[in-house]
Amino acid sequence: MLGAFILVLLVVNLSSTSAASTCAIGRQFCGNVCYVPGVQKCIKQVICSYHQELCNGRCYTPGVQQCYGKIICAYDQKPCGKICYKVGIQKCLNDVI
Repeated sequence: MLGAFILVLLVVNLSSTSAASTCAIGRQFCGNVCYVPGVQKCIKQVICSYHQELCNGRCYTPGVQQCYGKIICAYDQKPCGKICYKVGIQKCLNDVI
């Protein structure tokens, strides 16, 4: 009887912990999701492609995009208020393009 009780406790304990933090072999845990090291990376609980960086909770690609504090623009753009504008084509005047 005692052996059956211990077995039930083990099964309940394993099912509650392993479901929340088990990844396939070769993957690692990030937040509540599994990711593939070498292909993806975990930055502050956000999963990005390996060549990307984090900007305000979103992933961006350096060399293609730039992070200006909280806004992501294309590499040839700059922020104007909450949007991006093309340098040399548009002007930002008091946050109006």
